[in-house]
Amino acid sequence: MSFASELDPAALSAALLRYLAPQLTDDLRAQMPAFVALLMARFSGQVPAPEAPPPALAALSKALAGAEIPVGGALVSFGRDNHLGAVTIRDVVGRDQINHTGNVLHIYGPVYLGGVATEPPTTAPPPPAAPPDVPHRKGVNPFVAGPQVAPEQFYGRHEQIMSIRDRIGGTSPQCISIVGFPQSGRSSLLRYVREHIKEFCTDDQNPLIVELSLRDQRFLTPTNITGGLRRGIEQRTGRAPWQHDADNDPWAVNDGLRTLHKRHRLIVLLDAFEQVGERLKEFQDWGDDWREKAGQGYFALVIATVRPIGESYEKLGVASQFGNIFTTTELGALTPDEWHALVEQGFASTGVTVSAADLALLDDLAGGLPFYTQLAAQLLWRHGDHTSTRAEFVREAVRHLPTLWGKLYLQERRALQHAAGLPNLAAPDANLCKKLQRHGLLRADGRLFSSALAAWVREQR
Repeated sequence: MSFASELDPAALSAALLRYLAPQLTDDLRAQMPAFVALLMARFSGQVPAPEAPPPALAALSKALAGAEIPVGGALVSFGRDNHLGAVTIRDVVGRDQINHTGNVLHIYGPVYLGGVATEPPTTAPPPPAAPPDVPHRKGVNPFVAGPQVAPEQFYGRHEQIMSIRDRIGGTSPQCISIVGFPQSGRSSLLRYVREHIKEFCTDDQNPLIVELSLRDQRFLTPTNITGGLRRGIEQRTGRAPWQHDADNDPWAVNDGLRTLHKRHRLIVLLDAFEQVGERLKEFQDWGDDWREKAGQGYFALVIATVRPIGESYEKLGVASQFGNIFTTTELGALTPDEWHALVEQGFASTGVTVSAADLALLDDLAGGLPFYTQLAAQLLWRHGDHTSTRAEFVREAVRHLPTLWGKLYLQERRALQHAAGLPNLAAPDANLCKKLQRHGLLRADGRLFSSALAAWVREQR
């Protein structure tokens, strides 16, 4: 039996209402029964697609463009530029399909209406279009998904750059934390600061940069970090500020930093600061010590972390050891102008022009989040067609999503699942939604950042 004939109109209506909840008006809600009736008639083959649906139904259809909505054992997919002309029903393995393309209804396989089998139309459906030829691209794929982005490929983050400059390049060195979820570009921003330090500090400040990642096995304890700081200073100045065997001597370290402060503005970049919480016992007094050194102006700290420092320590059940020496700048989605520039200039560097439809696809897949934008653009550059790009994007993205998912609190996960259309979930708190919007995981209208990943989000616990 076809999944079209098994669909319950009430279940379909409820699923559509849940999906549209963030943008549903009373007028659209009132039109839902007529809209579902039209869909069911379309699916059963009783009526053709109208060339121009009534305005209210067209508004509903437009709001559902690009959606994939589970209904019972089926998945109802609406075309990207949907006007009731591109609707598919399939089960999770694609066993049966009813396709509406343009104003023509194609039925594949027998469809049962009221228990009576109705055979497909005698006119054979048009043969499927041949897959597009994979374009032969000249040059090297210009997009980078995964490693830190080199400064020449770094786009956007103007507000964050200004915030960092005000802190580390001000009249006195000050500290700032860069807060963002995995794949938000924290490490790439730190690299940009390191390699473009003259944008942040003046020549007379004589900045000296040392970058350490707390994911690195060399920096698992406070003594290791102090040793890494000493080595970094020595590599850049040719002179060790204290001896190797004094890494655990607070007097020697303090004297060395005070002497260095007379010649340089020391800026310490600490990536993956959240790792401190994994080894809190070893770092028990370290925060107080470094807060004191930063307060004396010996260095400015720029840390990259998943959560604000105070929130991280609070979750661990202890008070923050850094007090109020940090301000915070958050990383979310790039603005449309920023990620459009990233994509358009990347394609243009290899002689390829990006169309408006290409940009719409990338927006739908990535929502402006830098890692996912780079990944989607990389795949589009390779494949040159939207179907292959979307399919491989989903395969690749779901390998990375567990890292993000594992850093989310339970209420944040449920908010994303609510946005993805998982039934029986209470609407999330408005402040929580605003937070997820700032981080780019929810769009301004409340939708998940990527419609292509909604199915994966719904399946999680």
